[in-house]
Amino acid sequence: TRPYGRTLTYNCPVRDGHVDYSQFNPVHDGLRVNTITSLAFQTKGKNDAHILLQNNNNDFEYKVVEIVIGGWGNTLSVIRNKQQGEALCKNEGHVLSSSSLQWFWVSWNGGCVKVGKGPNVGGSQIMQWCGLNFSINGIRFSYGFGSGGTYLIPLPENSPPRHDSSKTSKSSRYRRDTEESEESEDRQ
Repeated sequence: TRPYGRTLTYNCPVRDGHVDYSQFNPVHDGLRVNTITSLAFQTKGKNDAHILLQNNNNDFEYKVVEIVIGGWGNTLSVIRNKQQGEALCKNEGHVLSSSSLQWFWVSWNGGCVKVGKGPNVGGSQIMQWCGLNFSINGIRFSYGFGSGGTYLIPLPENSPPRHDSSKTSKSSRYRRDTEESEESEDRQ
């Protein structure tokens, strides 16, 4: 296990029919994405937890990988190489909970993007896509398609202090914790 310092907490509002990747910026909040190749986090929501891996932290369309966890009414998870793109791999089944935090992990190493359940990167893998041909320098989180949710992202002890995201996004509800915490539509 890695020693963790503080935890980023993102409370995503309910969004109907879309996601908003611009609402939170973990890079500005102290997550050094360009120095890691995996991330474990907790999330809680009814459906449609979305994660966007980015080559450029400010670009949401070009050189991105979109991961949907518990989409389509919490029945399907997918990896895509663009927002709203074709599913490159799928995992069927209910994985999210609206009543309790669930651990997930994402890794991007050696040209492969992998997703799994649990706090240990590499354990309980549910998806893999090997077609990544660019470096990951940014990551964004959102919920959408009729669901809001919460993300808890533990940062390593030596993470830099956070930038105040509230000045860059009026719609964000951002809170920094100092201790570690424990139907969608046809198109997701």
